[in-house]
Amino acid sequence: MKTIPIYATPNQRITFVDREVQYEIRIETRKGTVSFDIVVDNVDIVLGARAVINTPIVYPVDAMPDRYFMVYGLDNELVDYKKFGTSQILLLIYAEDFDVALPAFPIPSNF
Repeated sequence: MKTIPIYATPNQRITFVDREVQYEIRIETRKGTVSFDIVVDNVDIVLGARAVINTPIVYPVDAMPDRYFMVYGLDNELVDYKKFGTSQILLLIYAEDFDVALPAFPIPSNF
């Protein structure tokens, strides 16, 4: 499991490499809704997916059969960019992590 740094900013773009795979994540906020685009190795995996707290943004698909992204947060609050980095974080979860406990809050200061 990997925590992806996201910030309390309404629209942002994150690129990173993990396990030799290139990821690009675009986060957009419109009318109070947060949506994600996920690109893996220059292939669009999902475009405009509405994020729901503690629910995979994209389930494992052919391009990502053993991993998914999820905004993790407390309770059942709505995904809100203003809470990114404090009470909501973005996780990249691998198959070997499926039985691992999710991180506890508050988020460590080295986030």
